[in-house]
Amino acid sequence: MDVSSPPLMRKLLIGQLTAYPQRIPVFDATRQVWFRRSDQLGGDKSLVWSLVWIQGTVLTHSDPQCFMLDDATGRISVDCRGDTAQESVARPTDGEYVAVIGRLLGSNGDCPLQISAKSVISISRQLPFDPPGSSISSMSASELSWPFEVKDMTFSF
Repeated sequence: MDVSSPPLMRKLLIGQLTAYPQRIPVFDATRQVWFRRSDQLGGDKSLVWSLVWIQGTVLTHSDPQCFMLDDATGRISVDCRGDTAQESVARPTDGEYVAVIGRLLGSNGDCPLQISAKSVISISRQLPFDPPGSSISSMSASELSWPFEVKDMTFSF
């Protein structure tokens, strides 16, 4: 990746990456970015990014450093190994609601796409309490608002 310019990060739903095999994102090696054509944006517009930000619930761990993430639109494998030995990425437990920022990778055999995590943040642990009398938990509110954040960013940028 070209370090002279900051990486372009995009909030995405897993379904935007995996749901339509004919529209799987394509990596542009020259520009070091991923892109995917989007009918929703109209014309020949594409979503372009070098890093993805996804949120979802940790389902299972295939090993201590890899887990499957589900955001209700799809599932994707997340690798927490990092690019270097010095890089340390948090490893969440099953059932946690997390935010993952990382690089999208091609097929690893089991999944058409995989994410190499740069950061994993437990949203479950970040929300200290639910207000008394609230009919919805803080975690549920975060989970419910995520698709709207993604849609807003997709159409605004």
